[in-house]
Amino acid sequence: MRFLCLILVFLFPLLSYAGEILWIPIEGEIEWGKASFLKRALEQASRDKVDAVVLEISTFGGRLDSMIEMRDSLLASSIPTYSFINPRAISAGSLLALATDHIYITPGGTIGAATPVTGGLGKMTEASEKVVSYTRTLFRTTASAKKHSPLLAEAFVDKDVEVVEVEGGKLMYKQEVKKEKVLKVISPKGKLLTLSGKEAGQLGLAEGKPASREEFLKLSGLKDKKIEEVFPNLGEKLAGILTNSTVSSLLFSLGILALIFEFTIPGWGISGTAGVILLLLFFTGKYFAGLVEWLDILLFLMGCTLLLVEIFLIPGFGITGIAGILLILTSLYLSLVKYPLPHTPIEWKTFKEAIYSISFSFALLLAGFLLFLKFLPRTPLFSHLTLSTSLKKKEFTALPDYSAWIGKKGKTISHIRPAGKVEIEGKIMDVVSEGEFIEPGEMVEVVKVEGPRIVVKKVVV
Repeated sequence: MRFLCLILVFLFPLLSYAGEILWIPIEGEIEWGKASFLKRALEQASRDKVDAVVLEISTFGGRLDSMIEMRDSLLASSIPTYSFINPRAISAGSLLALATDHIYITPGGTIGAATPVTGGLGKMTEASEKVVSYTRTLFRTTASAKKHSPLLAEAFVDKDVEVVEVEGGKLMYKQEVKKEKVLKVISPKGKLLTLSGKEAGQLGLAEGKPASREEFLKLSGLKDKKIEEVFPNLGEKLAGILTNSTVSSLLFSLGILALIFEFTIPGWGISGTAGVILLLLFFTGKYFAGLVEWLDILLFLMGCTLLLVEIFLIPGFGITGIAGILLILTSLYLSLVKYPLPHTPIEWKTFKEAIYSISFSFALLLAGFLLFLKFLPRTPLFSHLTLSTSLKKKEFTALPDYSAWIGKKGKTISHIRPAGKVEIEGKIMDVVSEGEFIEPGEMVEVVKVEGPRIVVKKVVV
Protein backbone atom coordinates (compact mmCIF):
# COMPACT_ATOMS: atom_id res chain seq x y z
CA MET A 1 0.00 0.00 0.00
CA ARG A 2 2.79 2.36 0.91
CA PHE A 3 4.54 1.50 -2.38
CA LEU A 4 1.36 2.33 -4.34
CA CYS A 5 1.09 5.70 -2.60
CA LEU A 6 4.67 6.54 -3.56
CA ILE A 7 3.92 5.71 -7.19
CA LEU A 8 0.85 7.97 -7.14
CA VAL A 9 2.86 10.81 -5.59
CA PHE A 10 5.36 10.70 -8.47
CA LEU A 11 2.79 10.16 -11.20
CA PHE A 12 0.28 12.79 -10.07
CA PRO A 13 2.23 15.79 -11.43
CA LEU A 14 2.59 14.04 -14.77
CA LEU A 15 -1.10 13.08 -14.91
CA SER A 16 -2.24 16.59 -13.97
CA TYR A 17 0.14 18.46 -16.32
CA ALA A 18 -1.89 19.96 -19.18
CA GLY A 19 0.99 21.50 -21.11
CA GLU A 20 1.95 25.09 -21.93
CA ILE A 21 1.54 27.47 -24.85
CA LEU A 22 3.56 30.57 -25.68
CA TRP A 23 1.39 33.53 -26.70
CA ILE A 24 3.11 36.01 -29.06
CA PRO A 25 1.32 39.27 -29.99
CA ILE A 26 2.24 40.66 -33.43
CA GLU A 27 0.85 44.19 -33.55
CA GLY A 28 1.55 47.21 -35.72
CA GLU A 29 3.99 47.53 -38.59
CA ILE A 30 6.13 44.57 -39.58
CA GLU A 31 9.76 45.72 -39.25
CA TRP A 32 13.14 44.45 -38.07
CA GLY A 33 12.24 44.89 -34.42
CA LYS A 34 9.29 42.51 -34.89
CA ALA A 35 11.52 40.01 -36.71
CA SER A 36 14.02 40.06 -33.85
CA PHE A 37 11.19 39.69 -31.30
CA LEU A 38 9.59 36.70 -33.05
CA LYS A 39 12.95 34.95 -33.45
CA ARG A 40 13.70 35.39 -29.75
CA ALA A 41 10.22 34.19 -28.74
CA LEU A 42 10.47 31.06 -30.90
CA GLU A 43 13.90 30.28 -29.47
CA GLN A 44 12.39 30.60 -25.99
CA ALA A 45 9.56 28.26 -26.99
CA SER A 46 12.10 25.71 -28.19
CA ARG A 47 14.12 25.93 -24.96
CA ASP A 48 11.01 25.64 -22.78
CA LYS A 49 9.65 22.81 -24.95
CA VAL A 50 6.14 24.27 -25.00
CA ASP A 51 3.29 22.38 -26.61
CA ALA A 52 2.23 25.14 -28.98
CA VAL A 53 2.94 28.71 -30.11
CA VAL A 54 0.11 31.18 -30.78
CA LEU A 55 0.54 34.36 -32.84
CA GLU A 56 -2.16 36.93 -32.14
CA ILE A 57 -1.93 39.02 -35.30
CA SER A 58 -3.14 42.56 -35.84
CA THR A 59 -1.17 44.27 -38.61
CA PHE A 60 -1.53 46.08 -41.91
CA GLY A 61 1.86 44.76 -43.04
CA GLY A 62 5.30 46.28 -43.35
CA ARG A 63 8.78 45.56 -44.71
CA LEU A 64 9.19 42.67 -47.15
CA ASP A 65 12.65 41.72 -45.89
CA SER A 66 11.46 41.64 -42.27
CA MET A 67 8.41 39.62 -43.33
CA ILE A 68 10.63 36.99 -44.97
CA GLU A 69 12.83 36.78 -41.88
CA MET A 70 9.77 36.14 -39.70
CA ARG A 71 8.36 33.61 -42.15
CA ASP A 72 11.66 31.71 -42.16
CA SER A 73 11.71 31.64 -38.34
CA LEU A 74 8.22 30.12 -38.27
CA LEU A 75 8.96 27.49 -40.91
CA ALA A 76 12.14 26.49 -39.05
CA SER A 77 10.23 25.85 -35.82
CA SER A 78 9.20 22.27 -35.06
CA ILE A 79 6.58 23.38 -32.50
CA PRO A 80 2.91 23.44 -33.61
CA THR A 81 1.97 27.03 -34.47
CA TYR A 82 -1.39 28.81 -34.47
CA SER A 83 -2.52 32.15 -35.89
CA PHE A 84 -5.27 34.01 -34.08
CA ILE A 85 -6.04 36.91 -36.44
CA ASN A 86 -7.60 39.58 -34.28
CA PRO A 87 -8.72 41.49 -36.24
CA ARG A 88 -6.54 41.63 -39.37
CA ALA A 89 -3.54 40.10 -41.15
CA ILE A 90 -3.04 42.32 -44.17
CA SER A 91 -0.10 42.21 -46.60
CA ALA A 92 2.96 40.86 -44.72
CA GLY A 93 0.68 39.76 -41.90
CA SER A 94 -1.06 37.29 -44.18
CA LEU A 95 2.25 35.56 -44.94
CA LEU A 96 2.87 35.15 -41.21
CA ALA A 97 -0.53 33.52 -40.85
CA LEU A 98 0.16 31.21 -43.80
CA ALA A 99 3.45 30.20 -42.16
CA THR A 100 1.60 28.74 -39.16
CA ASP A 101 -0.03 25.31 -38.97
CA HIS A 102 -3.52 26.50 -37.97
CA ILE A 103 -5.38 29.73 -38.79
CA TYR A 104 -8.29 31.22 -36.83
CA ILE A 105 -9.89 34.56 -37.72
CA THR A 106 -12.35 36.62 -35.70
CA PRO A 107 -15.79 37.14 -37.36
CA GLY A 108 -14.90 40.72 -38.28
CA GLY A 109 -11.31 39.91 -39.16
CA THR A 110 -9.61 40.00 -42.56
CA ILE A 111 -6.66 38.40 -44.34
CA GLY A 112 -5.04 39.11 -47.72
CA ALA A 113 -4.19 42.15 -49.90
CA ALA A 114 -0.49 41.33 -49.99
CA THR A 115 0.83 42.79 -53.23
CA PRO A 116 4.28 44.35 -52.65
CA VAL A 117 4.54 48.11 -53.07
CA THR A 118 7.35 50.65 -53.17
CA GLY A 119 7.18 54.00 -51.44
CA GLY A 120 8.56 57.15 -52.95
CA LEU A 121 7.92 60.90 -52.70
CA GLY A 122 4.88 60.50 -50.54
CA LYS A 123 3.07 57.90 -52.62
CA MET A 124 3.01 54.13 -52.92
CA THR A 125 3.39 52.34 -56.24
CA GLU A 126 3.20 48.67 -57.12
CA ALA A 127 6.55 46.89 -57.08
CA SER A 128 8.18 45.57 -60.22
CA GLU A 129 6.95 42.42 -61.95
CA LYS A 130 9.98 40.50 -60.66
CA VAL A 131 9.24 41.41 -57.06
CA VAL A 132 5.56 40.54 -57.45
CA SER A 133 6.41 37.21 -59.09
CA TYR A 134 8.89 36.31 -56.37
CA THR A 135 6.46 37.28 -53.61
CA ARG A 136 3.73 35.24 -55.25
CA THR A 137 5.99 32.19 -55.28
CA LEU A 138 6.95 32.85 -51.68
CA PHE A 139 3.30 32.89 -50.62
CA ARG A 140 2.49 29.75 -52.62
CA THR A 141 5.36 27.69 -51.24
CA THR A 142 4.68 28.85 -47.69
CA ALA A 143 1.01 27.90 -47.93
CA SER A 144 1.86 24.52 -49.44
CA ALA A 145 4.39 23.82 -46.66
CA LYS A 146 1.67 24.35 -44.05
CA LYS A 147 -1.11 22.63 -46.04
CA HIS A 148 -3.07 25.82 -46.76
CA SER A 149 -4.52 26.68 -50.16
CA PRO A 150 -1.70 27.84 -52.48
CA LEU A 151 -4.29 29.30 -54.88
CA LEU A 152 -5.70 31.66 -52.26
CA ALA A 153 -2.18 32.56 -51.20
CA GLU A 154 -1.25 33.56 -54.77
CA ALA A 155 -4.47 35.55 -55.16
CA PHE A 156 -3.49 37.54 -52.05
CA VAL A 157 -0.41 38.80 -53.95
CA ASP A 158 -1.22 38.97 -57.66
CA LYS A 159 -4.37 40.65 -58.94
CA ASP A 160 -4.08 38.74 -62.21
CA VAL A 161 -4.68 35.39 -60.45
CA GLU A 162 -8.27 34.22 -61.04
CA VAL A 163 -9.55 31.62 -58.59
CA VAL A 164 -12.98 29.97 -58.83
CA GLU A 165 -14.86 27.38 -56.81
CA VAL A 166 -16.19 24.41 -58.78
CA GLU A 167 -18.51 21.56 -57.87
CA GLY A 168 -17.39 19.64 -54.83
CA GLY A 169 -15.98 22.80 -53.19
CA LYS A 170 -12.69 22.50 -55.05
CA LEU A 171 -10.70 25.65 -55.83
CA MET A 172 -9.17 26.02 -59.29
CA TYR A 173 -7.44 28.59 -61.46
CA LYS A 174 -10.05 29.87 -63.90
CA GLN A 175 -7.84 29.14 -66.93
CA GLU A 176 -7.59 25.48 -65.88
CA VAL A 177 -11.35 24.95 -65.70
CA LYS A 178 -12.55 22.68 -68.52
CA LYS A 179 -15.66 20.63 -67.91
CA GLU A 180 -16.09 21.52 -64.25
CA LYS A 181 -19.07 23.66 -63.31
CA VAL A 182 -18.08 26.97 -61.76
CA LEU A 183 -20.12 27.69 -58.62
CA LYS A 184 -18.48 30.92 -57.54
CA VAL A 185 -15.73 33.34 -58.54
CA ILE A 186 -13.49 33.71 -55.51
CA SER A 187 -10.90 36.09 -56.94
CA PRO A 188 -11.81 37.94 -60.15
CA LYS A 189 -9.06 39.21 -62.42
CA GLY A 190 -7.83 42.72 -61.65
CA LYS A 191 -8.62 42.59 -57.92
CA LEU A 192 -6.48 41.50 -55.02
CA LEU A 193 -8.06 38.89 -52.81
CA THR A 194 -9.01 39.83 -49.26
CA LEU A 195 -11.08 37.41 -47.19
CA SER A 196 -13.23 37.98 -44.15
CA GLY A 197 -13.18 35.53 -41.28
CA LYS A 198 -16.42 33.98 -42.51
CA GLU A 199 -15.19 33.64 -46.11
CA ALA A 200 -11.86 32.19 -45.00
CA GLY A 201 -13.76 29.61 -42.94
CA GLN A 202 -16.01 28.66 -45.85
CA LEU A 203 -13.00 28.18 -48.14
CA GLY A 204 -11.17 26.03 -45.60
CA LEU A 205 -8.37 28.51 -44.95
CA ALA A 206 -9.51 29.28 -41.41
CA GLU A 207 -10.44 26.53 -38.97
CA GLY A 208 -12.77 28.70 -36.93
CA LYS A 209 -14.15 32.18 -36.21
CA PRO A 210 -13.56 32.76 -32.49
CA ALA A 211 -14.78 36.10 -31.19
CA SER A 212 -12.44 36.12 -28.18
CA ARG A 213 -9.27 34.57 -26.81
CA GLU A 214 -11.29 32.20 -24.64
CA GLU A 215 -13.30 30.99 -27.61
CA PHE A 216 -10.12 30.55 -29.64
CA LEU A 217 -8.59 28.39 -26.90
CA LYS A 218 -11.73 26.29 -26.82
CA LEU A 219 -12.00 25.81 -30.60
CA SER A 220 -8.30 25.06 -31.02
CA GLY A 221 -8.20 22.52 -28.20
CA LEU A 222 -5.76 24.58 -26.13
CA LYS A 223 -8.22 25.54 -23.42
CA ASP A 224 -6.67 23.66 -20.50
CA LYS A 225 -3.09 24.64 -21.21
CA LYS A 226 -1.11 27.20 -19.27
CA ILE A 227 -0.50 30.44 -21.21
CA GLU A 228 2.78 32.35 -21.09
CA GLU A 229 2.64 35.63 -22.96
CA VAL A 230 5.81 37.32 -24.22
CA PHE A 231 6.26 40.94 -25.32
CA PRO A 232 8.93 42.88 -27.20
CA ASN A 233 11.70 44.11 -24.93
CA LEU A 234 13.01 47.68 -24.95
CA GLY A 235 15.72 46.91 -27.49
CA GLU A 236 13.24 45.36 -29.94
CA LYS A 237 10.89 48.32 -29.54
CA LEU A 238 13.75 50.72 -30.20
CA ALA A 239 14.83 48.67 -33.21
CA GLY A 240 11.35 48.98 -34.68
CA ILE A 241 11.48 52.76 -34.50
CA LEU A 242 15.12 53.39 -35.28
CA THR A 243 15.43 51.01 -38.24
CA ASN A 244 12.81 52.87 -40.22
CA SER A 245 14.65 53.89 -43.41
CA THR A 246 13.84 57.60 -43.09
CA VAL A 247 14.58 57.75 -39.37
CA SER A 248 17.90 55.89 -39.67
CA SER A 249 19.07 58.13 -42.54
CA LEU A 250 18.27 61.27 -40.57
CA LEU A 251 19.96 59.95 -37.43
CA PHE A 252 23.15 59.13 -39.31
CA SER A 253 23.35 62.30 -41.42
CA LEU A 254 22.42 64.73 -38.65
CA GLY A 255 24.76 62.95 -36.25
CA ILE A 256 27.72 63.40 -38.61
CA LEU A 257 26.84 67.05 -39.28
CA ALA A 258 26.54 67.78 -35.57
CA LEU A 259 30.03 66.36 -34.96
CA ILE A 260 31.50 68.32 -37.87
CA PHE A 261 30.12 71.58 -36.52
CA GLU A 262 31.34 70.68 -33.04
CA PHE A 263 34.93 70.68 -34.31
CA THR A 264 34.53 74.30 -35.46
CA ILE A 265 34.15 75.60 -31.90
CA PRO A 266 36.49 75.38 -28.92
CA GLY A 267 35.73 72.89 -26.16
CA TRP A 268 32.79 70.50 -26.19
CA GLY A 269 29.22 71.67 -26.52
CA ILE A 270 25.63 70.82 -27.37
CA SER A 271 26.28 69.94 -31.03
CA GLY A 272 28.94 67.38 -30.12
CA THR A 273 26.75 65.74 -27.50
CA ALA A 274 23.80 65.68 -29.89
CA GLY A 275 25.97 64.12 -32.61
CA VAL A 276 27.16 61.33 -30.34
CA ILE A 277 23.61 60.61 -29.14
CA LEU A 278 22.21 60.52 -32.70
CA LEU A 279 24.89 58.10 -33.91
CA LEU A 280 24.48 55.92 -30.82
CA LEU A 281 20.74 55.73 -31.54
CA PHE A 282 21.46 54.85 -35.17
CA PHE A 283 23.75 51.94 -34.36
CA THR A 284 21.70 50.85 -31.32
CA GLY A 285 18.60 50.29 -33.43
CA LYS A 286 20.59 48.37 -36.02
CA TYR A 287 22.34 46.30 -33.36
CA PHE A 288 19.11 45.18 -31.68
CA ALA A 289 17.63 44.38 -35.09
CA GLY A 290 20.60 42.16 -35.88
CA LEU A 291 21.65 44.35 -38.83
CA VAL A 292 24.90 45.64 -37.34
CA GLU A 293 27.99 43.75 -36.24
CA TRP A 294 31.18 45.01 -34.64
CA LEU A 295 32.88 45.07 -38.04
CA ASP A 296 30.33 47.63 -39.28
CA ILE A 297 30.93 49.86 -36.27
CA LEU A 298 34.71 49.50 -36.69
CA LEU A 299 34.48 50.56 -40.33
CA PHE A 300 32.48 53.62 -39.29
CA LEU A 301 35.02 54.63 -36.62
CA MET A 302 37.91 54.14 -39.06
CA GLY A 303 36.12 56.26 -41.65
CA CYS A 304 35.52 59.08 -39.15
CA THR A 305 39.18 58.95 -38.07
CA LEU A 306 40.45 59.23 -41.65
CA LEU A 307 38.05 62.07 -42.39
CA LEU A 308 39.20 64.03 -39.33
CA VAL A 309 42.85 63.44 -40.22
CA GLU A 310 42.14 64.80 -43.70
CA ILE A 311 40.39 67.87 -42.31
CA PHE A 312 42.81 68.83 -39.56
CA LEU A 313 46.21 67.38 -40.44
CA ILE A 314 46.50 67.11 -44.21
CA PRO A 315 46.13 70.23 -46.41
CA GLY A 316 43.65 69.98 -49.25
CA PHE A 317 41.42 66.98 -49.83
CA GLY A 318 42.77 63.70 -51.18
CA ILE A 319 42.98 59.96 -50.77
CA THR A 320 42.65 59.97 -46.98
CA GLY A 321 39.41 61.94 -47.03
CA ILE A 322 37.97 59.91 -49.89
CA ALA A 323 38.84 56.66 -48.09
CA GLY A 324 37.19 57.96 -44.94
CA ILE A 325 33.96 58.83 -46.75
CA LEU A 326 33.93 55.44 -48.51
CA LEU A 327 34.36 53.59 -45.20
CA ILE A 328 31.56 55.61 -43.61
CA LEU A 329 29.22 54.94 -46.54
CA THR A 330 30.16 51.24 -46.49
CA SER A 331 29.28 50.99 -42.79
CA LEU A 332 26.00 52.76 -43.51
CA TYR A 333 25.18 50.33 -46.34
CA LEU A 334 25.97 47.26 -44.22
CA SER A 335 23.71 48.59 -41.48
CA LEU A 336 20.77 49.04 -43.85
CA VAL A 337 20.70 45.57 -45.40
CA LYS A 338 20.53 42.07 -44.00
CA TYR A 339 22.40 40.50 -46.92
CA PRO A 340 25.16 42.70 -48.47
CA LEU A 341 25.13 40.81 -51.79
CA PRO A 342 21.53 40.69 -53.11
CA HIS A 343 20.27 37.60 -54.92
CA THR A 344 16.47 37.54 -54.80
CA PRO A 345 14.19 40.30 -56.13
CA ILE A 346 13.24 41.19 -52.54
CA GLU A 347 16.91 41.59 -51.63
CA TRP A 348 17.45 43.74 -54.74
CA LYS A 349 14.50 45.88 -53.66
CA THR A 350 16.09 46.31 -50.22
CA PHE A 351 19.41 47.08 -51.93
CA LYS A 352 17.83 49.91 -53.94
CA GLU A 353 16.19 51.34 -50.83
CA ALA A 354 19.56 51.27 -49.08
CA ILE A 355 21.20 53.09 -52.00
CA TYR A 356 18.50 55.78 -51.85
CA SER A 357 19.11 56.21 -48.12
CA ILE A 358 22.88 56.38 -48.64
CA SER A 359 22.48 58.95 -51.43
CA PHE A 360 20.35 61.10 -49.15
CA SER A 361 22.87 60.81 -46.33
CA PHE A 362 25.81 61.49 -48.65
CA ALA A 363 24.16 64.61 -50.09
CA LEU A 364 23.49 65.91 -46.60
CA LEU A 365 27.00 65.02 -45.45
CA LEU A 366 28.60 66.68 -48.50
CA ALA A 367 26.56 69.85 -48.02
CA GLY A 368 27.58 69.98 -44.37
CA PHE A 369 31.23 69.39 -45.22
CA LEU A 370 31.25 72.22 -47.77
CA LEU A 371 29.64 74.57 -45.26
CA PHE A 372 32.23 73.45 -42.74
CA LEU A 373 35.10 74.34 -45.08
CA LYS A 374 33.51 77.66 -45.93
CA PHE A 375 32.97 78.83 -42.37
CA LEU A 376 35.98 77.08 -40.76
CA PRO A 377 38.33 80.10 -40.92
CA ARG A 378 35.74 82.28 -39.14
CA THR A 379 35.48 80.08 -36.08
CA PRO A 380 37.34 81.00 -32.88
CA LEU A 381 39.28 77.76 -32.80
CA PHE A 382 40.84 78.14 -36.25
CA SER A 383 40.94 81.91 -36.75
CA HIS A 384 44.58 81.97 -35.67
CA LEU A 385 45.52 79.76 -38.61
CA THR A 386 44.62 82.42 -41.17
CA LEU A 387 45.19 86.15 -41.57
CA SER A 388 42.22 87.81 -39.89
CA THR A 389 42.85 91.29 -41.34
CA SER A 390 43.62 92.49 -44.82
CA LEU A 391 45.91 95.30 -45.93
CA LYS A 392 44.31 98.05 -47.94
CA LYS A 393 46.26 99.60 -50.78
CA LYS A 394 46.86 102.87 -48.97
CA GLU A 395 48.06 101.00 -45.87
CA PHE A 396 50.61 98.91 -47.75
CA THR A 397 54.29 99.93 -47.34
CA ALA A 398 56.82 98.78 -49.93
CA LEU A 399 60.05 97.05 -48.84
CA PRO A 400 63.13 99.37 -48.57
CA ASP A 401 65.55 99.49 -51.51
CA TYR A 402 69.11 98.54 -50.49
CA SER A 403 70.59 98.47 -53.98
CA ALA A 404 72.54 101.70 -53.27
CA TRP A 405 74.58 99.85 -50.63
CA ILE A 406 76.27 97.61 -53.22
CA GLY A 407 80.05 98.20 -53.10
CA LYS A 408 80.02 99.87 -49.69
CA LYS A 409 82.25 98.53 -46.92
CA GLY A 410 81.80 98.09 -43.21
CA LYS A 411 83.02 96.17 -40.17
CA THR A 412 81.37 93.06 -38.69
CA ILE A 413 80.18 93.47 -35.12
CA SER A 414 79.18 89.81 -34.72
CA HIS A 415 80.01 86.46 -36.18
CA ILE A 416 78.72 85.97 -39.72
CA ARG A 417 77.75 82.25 -39.92
CA PRO A 418 76.34 82.93 -42.41
CA ALA A 419 74.06 85.63 -40.94
CA GLY A 420 75.10 88.39 -38.60
CA LYS A 421 75.42 92.15 -38.14
CA VAL A 422 77.61 94.70 -39.85
CA GLU A 423 78.14 98.43 -39.23
CA ILE A 424 78.22 100.39 -42.47
CA GLU A 425 78.59 104.17 -42.39
CA GLY A 426 77.36 104.22 -38.82
CA LYS A 427 74.29 102.08 -39.49
CA ILE A 428 73.91 98.54 -38.19
CA MET A 429 72.63 96.17 -40.88
CA ASP A 430 71.48 92.49 -40.88
CA VAL A 431 73.51 90.71 -43.54
CA VAL A 432 74.45 87.24 -44.76
CA SER A 433 77.60 85.86 -46.30
CA GLU A 434 77.87 83.64 -49.33
CA GLY A 435 78.65 80.70 -47.08
CA GLU A 436 81.93 81.72 -45.55
CA PHE A 437 82.47 82.17 -41.80
CA ILE A 438 83.56 85.73 -40.84
CA GLU A 439 84.87 86.73 -37.42
CA PRO A 440 83.79 89.95 -35.61
CA GLY A 441 85.91 93.05 -36.46
CA GLU A 442 86.60 92.00 -40.05
CA MET A 443 86.13 94.32 -43.02
CA VAL A 444 83.39 93.24 -45.44
CA GLU A 445 81.91 94.57 -48.67
CA VAL A 446 78.30 94.48 -49.90
CA VAL A 447 78.36 92.45 -53.12
CA LYS A 448 74.72 91.69 -53.73
CA VAL A 449 71.20 92.85 -52.69
CA GLU A 450 68.11 90.65 -53.15
CA GLY A 451 65.14 92.55 -51.80
CA PRO A 452 65.70 92.83 -48.03
CA ARG A 453 68.61 90.37 -48.21
CA ILE A 454 72.07 91.98 -48.12
CA VAL A 455 75.00 89.73 -49.08
CA VAL A 456 78.55 90.54 -48.04
CA LYS A 457 82.03 89.05 -48.44
CA LYS A 458 85.27 89.49 -46.54
CA VAL A 459 87.66 92.14 -47.90
CA VAL A 460 91.09 90.69 -48.51
CA VAL A 461 93.85 93.28 -47.90
